[in-house]
Amino acid sequence: MYVVMEYVDGLNLDSLLKEQSLTLRQMLEIALKICRALAYAHSKGIVLRDLKPSNILISKETLAIKVADFGLVQLAQATGEPSTLTQSNIAMGTIEYMAPEQRKDARSVDQRADIFSFGSILYEMFTGQLPDSHFKRPSEMNPQIPKAVEEIVLRCLKPDPADRFQHAIELAQQLEKLLREDTGLLDTIVRKVKSAKERASTALRMRPQRFVIGASGLLAVVVIFSIVRSCGRKEGLPPSGPGGAPASVPASAYVRPITTYTPVPKPTSTPLPASARKAEGTISPETAAPGGAEGDFKKAESYSAAYIKVKNLRQYAVTSMRAVVEKYKESAPEWAEKAQLQIGQIYEKAGETDLALAEYARLLALFPSGTFRPEAQFRIAECLKPSGFFSGLDFGRKEKCAKAIEEYTKVYKEYPASPLAPKALFAMGLLQEEGNTQDLLESSISSFDTVAREYQASEEAPHALLKVAQLCQNKKVRDYEKAIKTYEEILARYPDHEEEFHVLLNIGGVYETKTRDRDKAIEAYKRVIREKPGTGDALEANRRIEYLLQAAPKSR
Repeated sequence: MYVVMEYVDGLNLDSLLKEQSLTLRQMLEIALKICRALAYAHSKGIVLRDLKPSNILISKETLAIKVADFGLVQLAQATGEPSTLTQSNIAMGTIEYMAPEQRKDARSVDQRADIFSFGSILYEMFTGQLPDSHFKRPSEMNPQIPKAVEEIVLRCLKPDPADRFQHAIELAQQLEKLLREDTGLLDTIVRKVKSAKERASTALRMRPQRFVIGASGLLAVVVIFSIVRSCGRKEGLPPSGPGGAPASVPASAYVRPITTYTPVPKPTSTPLPASARKAEGTISPETAAPGGAEGDFKKAESYSAAYIKVKNLRQYAVTSMRAVVEKYKESAPEWAEKAQLQIGQIYEKAGETDLALAEYARLLALFPSGTFRPEAQFRIAECLKPSGFFSGLDFGRKEKCAKAIEEYTKVYKEYPASPLAPKALFAMGLLQEEGNTQDLLESSISSFDTVAREYQASEEAPHALLKVAQLCQNKKVRDYEKAIKTYEEILARYPDHEEEFHVLLNIGGVYETKTRDRDKAIEAYKRVIREKPGTGDALEANRRIEYLLQAAPKSR
């Protein structure tokens, strides 16, 4: 017997928080992804009971969140009794993230114990410390934390499970609302406070060395000053300016440029073909193999698959593809164009975006009637848009978004029949939404609407409708009637997405929180209970009905 598990190429949340300073937006996005994973687990009757940063994995390529380590998981059976190996009156889990009720008896907990653990993770993310039995409010530890975020954290950490969020989906909706509406503070980097233990250990390490460091530091300054002066004379730098004053030397003369070093792995079982080597160390493609254009392309493609991660070998793959382009662009343009597209993809996958852009543009110039023109145009837009985990800190982000939108528009207008047209429109809508002005939000709604109307069979269509419904609730748009109609349209056209989108529950939410129509909200929530009995949405709808009835003014 053996167990097969997914390999996640990335790092866990614990390592990320120690290594990186994140913006509020990035923290909330991570929190939302964790919360959605938690909601999914709870919808399947799973209580994790050991949620902590070291068990939350973040994929390096896609930034997807993976919740790992189900060693203490508890399953809810059809009888209502939890299925678990845990005995009664035994605490199991990681004590720092454990809910109070779980510390007493790990068997008799429900999903609200996971919500407490999630609150502990949020507290640590925003303050750098774990909440103890008498913890301070997060804003006392870190004044940068907005009040809305603080209220979410504190509600998760309520000692009584009845006072916490009752379902992860409710918590996810609050986080989505923050990301959608409170954009003014989201790009601030959150500086986390060191824990008392870290401060104490740092002080203890530094105390006996202060005098030594002071003395040795003074000596080092004298030695470095002497070396700099002597180096300046040897390299031709004047030791002083006119009148004996220090010479004005650009800062770059003393600052070593920052470079990124990537170790080049040695070829293992697949060495570089001997015919590719020259005495000068340059490379050239092999003599074309039998089989014509297709044979030559496949051989070049095998090189790109094997060598794409190593720069000098990657260049051989590019040169091989280039030979196919030049040899067959007249006699077999379909293979030549495919090779040209592959060159751009090689550079793009290797992170050399500027070279990729040049190669995609070359394809458009060389093959005016080519089959792969839509893909090349789409890849140009993808290369231009801001990307990466820290793209939010890019000062040229606005300009990059505008250029990418322009290129996505070309895909839709020039190649409307291509499968990439709805993808381009959807990506364009996301970038427009990011601008968060009334004009851009309306443009975003228009882009998503176009996807939903003109490409109803595409995989993007239901998600585009969901984006329309969400954007219509933005405080800068406030078209609540359209939001509700759009939710109803999703139900009619894509009923299989109800479980994923929670459409019925969201309709009740619009009536409750946006239009403030209590009666319609109650009726909408009753509809959830009728159509989705026994689900987490039905439980949440029942809770919302009870709340609305209690909040209603008593009749005299």
